[in-house]
Amino acid sequence: MKFDISIITPAHNPGSLIFSTFDSLNNQSLKNFEWIIVDDFSDSKNKKHFETIGNTANFSVRIIENKINLRQAKSKNIGLNVAKGDFIKFLDADDFLDKYHIANQMERMLKKGDAQNYALFSPTLNFFGLKDSRKQYVNKTYKTVSCNNHEQLKRFLVFPFFSHCGCLFKKEDLLDINGFDESLITDEDGDLILRLMINGMTFDVVENSFYYYRQHSNERVSRNDSNEKWEHRLKVCLKLEQQLALKFPDLMEQLAQRLDILGLQSYYVNREFSHKFFSKAKQVYPGYEFAGNKSFNFMRKYFGTSFSLKLKKLTGW
Repeated sequence: MKFDISIITPAHNPGSLIFSTFDSLNNQSLKNFEWIIVDDFSDSKNKKHFETIGNTANFSVRIIENKINLRQAKSKNIGLNVAKGDFIKFLDADDFLDKYHIANQMERMLKKGDAQNYALFSPTLNFFGLKDSRKQYVNKTYKTVSCNNHEQLKRFLVFPFFSHCGCLFKKEDLLDINGFDESLITDEDGDLILRLMINGMTFDVVENSFYYYRQHSNERVSRNDSNEKWEHRLKVCLKLEQQLALKFPDLMEQLAQRLDILGLQSYYVNREFSHKFFSKAKQVYPGYEFAGNKSFNFMRKYFGTSFSLKLKKLTGW
């Protein structure tokens, strides 16, 4: 059977949260999609969850089992390579979509016809606990970025304004860049978006739908602060340095700002890598301007980063 969209979810022991993801897909107004769950070496309890989903879904579900834990990038590529849809959506196993998400994005994509280097995104709605709780907010920073490749790349390098799970891609565009970089164990999603942008892709917003991103106490992959994770975040920046030098040399200051932010984020959890990020930022673009909060950056400029971070930690500023 031919599907318009393949939705790909890598899943390693997601627990019962995957049923919320399933419910959001089961309730979609447009059903011409398949859901590919790449079981990344989950335990028997979670395999039963996947089996229950496959037996009760009112749409097509395929479950692919990895014989060992291959992690996110490899698992996503496995799903991509077997996908039957012309369009691809990635969805984490603990997040979900609104009822008309697929229909709204497909409608916009079909209107664009054969437009080249083009993808869609819907805004990210971050929520805490239950979906309908008041503890939620929408990332609206996309509103200040025009639908222009250079401007989007300039912003995304420093402050990503959408999630890859909110996107709808053409399968051929992902295959053209060989999908996700399987050498990465973190930031593989941001790396994918940036490589697409560097290759000329523009992202258009579909504002009448959301991608729901769950904030919860369970550890997400992106929150892991191991040495290996910081090493791979630096690796992404080193890749960007080479790519930008060839195609967008005017955006090297934004790369330095990205490195600087990583230096701040790692300061209290991995001082060694924090120093590496700061040093590389100065090497990439000496004299770069600090990005982000102006008051905090004023403090850094006149009193230094170490003092400013200690003050921020003490005051909760």
